[in-house]
Amino acid sequence: MAKSSEAWRSLVSEVAKTKALSGKWLNRKPTLEEFDLDDYNLNVLFKERNRFEDNKIRRSKELQDSKPILKRGQFTWDGYVALAFMMGMVAYQFLYTGEQPSWAVFGFLALGAMFFFFLYYFRLRRNQIRTKKEIERINEEIKKNDAAEYEYEDAYERLGDYAEAVHDYEAWERRRTRSSWKKYTEKQFVNEITSMLKTYGYSADIAERKNIDIIYDSDEEGRDAIFCEFWDRITLPLAEGFKKAMSRVGIYSGGIIISDAPVDKDAREFCESNGIEIWNIDDVLKWEKEIEKYVSEE
Repeated sequence: MAKSSEAWRSLVSEVAKTKALSGKWLNRKPTLEEFDLDDYNLNVLFKERNRFEDNKIRRSKELQDSKPILKRGQFTWDGYVALAFMMGMVAYQFLYTGEQPSWAVFGFLALGAMFFFFLYYFRLRRNQIRTKKEIERINEEIKKNDAAEYEYEDAYERLGDYAEAVHDYEAWERRRTRSSWKKYTEKQFVNEITSMLKTYGYSADIAERKNIDIIYDSDEEGRDAIFCEFWDRITLPLAEGFKKAMSRVGIYSGGIIISDAPVDKDAREFCESNGIEIWNIDDVLKWEKEIEKYVSEE
């Protein structure tokens, strides 16, 4: 986690760990001047931009929560009065026991039902129209809020480019030392190897399968695979498991096991007979030098 004094460096940690590195930052540390950031306080720029985005999110939520609910057919007092008149009209017609029902009473009930029904309908439609207009107004305000841009957005984008350049420079420097590789977790190790493959021009993906970590391919050599068991002893069952894992994804030759742990004799013989290479840290460091030469010649 970045220290509070270097809050902007969280952007460095957000750069994709498996990206191909730019040769531009090989042996050359990026400067603020190259990104027109020498007049900015990076932490202030970073924090103010984040505060701006947080306020946008908060404001959008507030606007969303303030939207009225469009009510459809909810009865109000006038609707209930209209219903009461209609029920009275029906009751008077069917329950009257005299010889001739009074049309004056029946007409009064009918007119009352019609009046209050149209009053109910008029008020309902008026409220619905008002509600729709209010929802449309709020939606427009949300769009306007979401489209708002930070005052120094161009500078913040340059800060993002600078953070990516710093990431690449530090990755080049880090991969040259044995001590850095010895500190990696298994996930970090796999990420670094994947990034090295991409930097070297291969198309590579983390496999996320049992007994196989990376699948990569190139136009010249086709598909291949890597199994990173950096800290575990390489045994025959482990080597056989890697071979089976490659077969399951359609790779029937080649393969590399990377480990800095001891390798059992029968495991080494199995790998040699099946064309599987076994690398240690020294081999990785040697390959890194080849990659540096490759990007320098581009």
